[in-house]
Amino acid sequence: MKIGGKKWKLNKRTLIIAGAVVIGAFVLGAFRLASSAANIPTGEVKRKEFVDYLEIKGELKAKRSVIITAPYGAGDLQILNIVANAAKVKKGDVLVQFDATTVNQKLAQDKSALTSAEAEIQQARAAAKLKEEQDLTDVMSAKFAAEKRA
Repeated sequence: MKIGGKKWKLNKRTLIIAGAVVIGAFVLGAFRLASSAANIPTGEVKRKEFVDYLEIKGELKAKRSVIITAPYGAGDLQILNIVANAAKVKKGDVLVQFDATTVNQKLAQDKSALTSAEAEIQQARAAAKLKEEQDLTDVMSAKFAAEKRA
């Protein structure tokens, strides 16, 4: 099949040149892609907390500070829990928690002493009332005896 000898040779040559250009472009593109990927540093990306520290020299002053003292007459107190130094606190926050064992024992002893004292007071009142009634009886007996003699 001859369409034209010269045209076929021209087309065949054009196809070979075009194919060589396309293959050359692919090779050049692959080479550039491979060499550019090697120059860029990469790393694995993970979702997690980002922590960064910044050192600053200076002086900090509290906006407001309050001196806290232990309760008066509480004796030796052991601290169970205390707020960290320089912690931010709000009104009503517990700053120090003391061991209440010794205080509770003292309270129980004081309540016992109070109950005993109240019992003694009741006993003394009852004895006074009996004495008063005995005195009234003695007075009535003396009046009766005086009237009987007269």
